[in-house]
Order: sequence, then C-alpha cells, then structure tokens
Amino acid sequence: MAFVPNPQNTADVLAVQLEKIEKKIEVLYEVEDTFYSQIEKSTQAIPVNARDMKVPIQFAPGGYFGQYDPNGGNLGRGSGPRYENALVPTVDFRYALEWTKEAEWTTQGDAKAVINVFNKNMAAAMPHFRAHMDSMCMTGGNGVLGTITAFSSAGGFDTAVLDVDFGVKLLMEGQRINIYDSSLAVQKTPAPGGEVEIVFRDVPTKTIKWVTPVPALATAPAVGDKIVIEGVTGAAPISLLGVPYHVNNSATGVWLGFPRSSTPAIRASRVDAGGGALALPFPRLALNLLGDRSGSSKKPNIKAWLHPAQAAAY
Repeated sequence: MAFVPNPQNTADVLAVQLEKIEKKIEVLYEVEDTFYSQIEKSTQAIPVNARDMKVPIQFAPGGYFGQYDPNGGNLGRGSGPRYENALVPTVDFRYALEWTKEAEWTTQGDAKAVINVFNKNMAAAMPHFRAHMDSMCMTGGNGVLGTITAFSSAGGFDTAVLDVDFGVKLLMEGQRINIYDSSLAVQKTPAPGGEVEIVFRDVPTKTIKWVTPVPALATAPAVGDKIVIEGVTGAAPISLLGVPYHVNNSATGVWLGFPRSSTPAIRASRVDAGGGALALPFPRLALNLLGDRSGSSKKPNIKAWLHPAQAAAY
C-alpha cells in the first residue's frame, strides 16, 4: 500500500490566523437633507402647545388716498391696515431607535468590535431625522410620500412600483408606512401599529417591498393607492405642510385657514411649463409675477431647485 501524505493545509491553520477587518464603514444609501438644510431656522426654540400657531399677516395697507382742498376743505376720515391670522397646525415627529443592552455591551471598545454601535446610533440619528424631514418638505400636508403605479404579491412579499413624482426617493429601507386608497378616505393598514415596514428599496426601478402582512390587509393594496407616513390615522390624514402645499395658485381650497377663492393675495405666483424643458422665459415670467405681487424694488434671495436631470439638461 502506497503512503499518501496528509500535509497541513489552510483549513488546518485557519483557527490561528488573525482576522483583518477594515474599520471604515461606508454608507450605501442616500441620507441628505439638501432642501431642509437651506430653510431659515429660528434662532431660538419656540414653545408650542396643541393649539394652532397664529401668524399675523397684513392683507391691506389701509389709508384713504385722494385729493383735498387745502383752502378750508375737509381732510375727511381715514382707515388703517387690516391684519388676519394664518393658522399653522403643529405636527409631532419622532425618530425611534431601539437596541438591546447586550448589543451595546458587546460592541464597547476596540477589543470587542470595529464600531461602537451606541456611539454610531447616536451620531447617525439626527442626520437620518433631517433626511426624513427633507422628504416631508416635499409633501403637501397629507403625509403622502408616493403613489403606487404597479402592485404584485408573491413569495411572501408585496411589491409596489412608484413611477410618478419622486418615485421612492422620499422613502428609506426600514421605514414603516401606511397605505391609503387614492382618495385618502380609506386607511388599508390598520392603525395604530399596523403599518408595514419597507424591507427593499431600489431607486432606479422605483420599487419597494414589504413582507406580506399576516393576516392579510382587509383591503388589498392597488394601483393608485398612496404611501403615507407612519403614525397618521383615519381618513384625510394631516401632516407637515410642505412645499407643494404652499406653491399652489389654485382658486379653490384653503391656505392656513384662508379661502383661496376670496383671498387672492395668498395664491402662489406659479408658472406652469407644461412638462417641457426649462427655458429662460419661465423664470423670467416667475420673477415678473413676484414683482406684480410685492413690487420690483424687492430683491428676494432666490434659489432655484431643480431635478438633477433637468439641471443637467439646462
């Protein structure tokens, strides 16, 4: 019988080899707050309660302008400015983190782990909160973060495609969401606590997935349904009054308590490009409309916010 050698190989010495771990942790998801960071913040905290905040607005200059007879004529009576209160509802937001004490203990110090998860969680919490607030600034006061344009369910997962507006860019993996019908009259995810959690998010294909709820939702998701922020309940949800709420030149509805039909001063100066490419006449017209409202002598600090593809094309 021939002797067959059995040399020591890599598998035999793997237990004594040192591990090489790169400590640099790359973030593989978008967590910007590009718009939110540009909004002027108050220099001091403003305590609020559950009542709407009132913001006084001057709607009319007041004063009667006209000619008079200085040779013993009567100056007549006068008038004064008219002020009204805009009502800004308060909305409460939170960013909930949770971990076990064992997870914290077992990652304390370089001898135990490559990162300290407690310190990492605390450091990342505010950037993540601000990124979510940036998304909320793109909503119109009802908490809608996307619209389902295609839906399927297979293999234990529900898959939704959001192929309009911002796609899935206002959402994050791990975020819990509500599902409403297209009119926001029916909340399909039972509340509170019945929201589903996004377990997959693909920006290029505008797709999100969540584990199919067990038991199934009383009313299945469908095309046209709305993806809404966690925490709202009932029909017609109310949330942060973002940019789309304010940049509205409609003559119907209300703005901060004022009827648009009878208060034209509150309507936004808006230019509709009809879905076409950006061209100089559009911002020129917008500036002219602003001048018609507030006077050409006012030079506001104007910033243009464009879709990256539109800015690149321009």
